[in-house]
Amino acid sequence: MPFYNPLIMTLPAPFNKDLKVLVLAGANQVPSGDLNEVSRYPGGETPLEAKSFLRLRGRLVIEYVLDWILGAGLQRIWVLGPEQCLATIPKKYEFEPLLQSPGATLSNNLLHGKEQVPLEPAEPALVVFGDHPLTTPNALEDFLSFCGPRLHEADLFHGLALRRSYLEYSKYFHRTSLLMREAAGRATGLNLMIPDRIAGIPAADHVYSVRKLERFGRFISLLGRTLYLLGNSAPGAMLDAVRLYAAKEFEKLSRHPGSRGAIGKHGMHRLRRQVKLSQVEKYATKLFGAQNGVRIVPLAHGGTAIDVDFAEELDVLEKHWDDLKMIARRQDQASRAGRSS
Repeated sequence: MPFYNPLIMTLPAPFNKDLKVLVLAGANQVPSGDLNEVSRYPGGETPLEAKSFLRLRGRLVIEYVLDWILGAGLQRIWVLGPEQCLATIPKKYEFEPLLQSPGATLSNNLLHGKEQVPLEPAEPALVVFGDHPLTTPNALEDFLSFCGPRLHEADLFHGLALRRSYLEYSKYFHRTSLLMREAAGRATGLNLMIPDRIAGIPAADHVYSVRKLERFGRFISLLGRTLYLLGNSAPGAMLDAVRLYAAKEFEKLSRHPGSRGAIGKHGMHRLRRQVKLSQVEKYATKLFGAQNGVRIVPLAHGGTAIDVDFAEELDVLEKHWDDLKMIARRQDQASRAGRSS
């Protein structure tokens, strides 16, 4: 069941129930065959394939995603995934199926969606990942409330789960954050984009690889492949990439007790002040070729950053689902209270 009755949800202007939604539920693909190298992940974690279609408490992961989309009042949904996987979605869900090509990467899937989802010129579309079961209708409402008045400012909006909200889940999940001066947090599965104004969709593969592999070489590889796009910004981008990576490593160190933890906290907070959120948005604007820019959307919903990339994460969700839902509900209540005050 959805977290909330869809009748009490209100889509913020200018959005309505006809906002088109693309759910990316394809088999997980990372460029250069990296997905098969289990050892590349922190702690040797086990990566999952077709993760949106795995079972969580007796239901498909994607069912929870479709619930929070429908719970927010959105009805026009396209789901992209392997044909055999799409066939397993219960018939009660109404959606348009988009078949994933074998071996397709994230950018391939985005381009396929751009071709198949009927959009008018300059029409925005909501693009979400099919393996984020703890997102809620309220979190989506907050995301769209930020985007609505700013549609003239950017062509791509990406949700960032604020670190302080994500830390409420730290008993169960221990992931690093993107530490910037104005905001720190983790990437979510929420994106609003105007596809016909974004020329650099292929860059999504490089960004996705950096996000998933969390290795310094990936930052440098991303920048190396896109130096010609960054132009005069390239030297600053390289330096900021080093700062962001170092801050992430200090964040890991900060979890240790004693002097090691103290050093980690000091280094993390010192480096956090050195990279501006607005500068990261400028880099992303160039990488994605967004005509009017990229905006990062801060969200006080830590569950939006929790997915099922690894078998270990799915196991935690299975064992502690009720407790995790309680955290999500509590953050939703705090968000609603903040909006009404």
